[in-house]
Amino acid sequence: MSISLVVIAICWGLLAGYLALRGIDSLIGLLFCLHGIYQRRWKILADKNATGLIRPGLILKLALRLSCYALSCGFLLNTGDRFLQREYHFYYADMQGLIFAVVASGMILSRLLNSWRRMTLVWRMTHEFDFAERRERTRMLKG
Repeated sequence: MSISLVVIAICWGLLAGYLALRGIDSLIGLLFCLHGIYQRRWKILADKNATGLIRPGLILKLALRLSCYALSCGFLLNTGDRFLQREYHFYYADMQGLIFAVVASGMILSRLLNSWRRMTLVWRMTHEFDFAERRERTRMLKG
């Protein structure tokens, strides 16, 4: 095993771990958005004059953004994997696969707290009344 394959395994492990984590938390966030939309729909069906509902436009905009993140992460992972296998003959076997797995796992574990915070924020935006609107107003005032 050459030093170039070790460097490729480390770099690709860092990038693939980050992209995999972002892709997975984007998919989970998309599920939160769908749950928020369905929850809103059931409240309207139960009570036509229901108050305290989140605007569906905000949830749909967030769902669109999260689905774009998930698709781009999946596309980059697939493209990077095919490129490394074709150009550098990088396969996930032997020592290079072990190095890749350790580095990717380390990256995922190091970014897990940030991912949890992101998921909490998505949940609050899709399920807490007026949270997304206040956050959007604050962002517009600062920017």
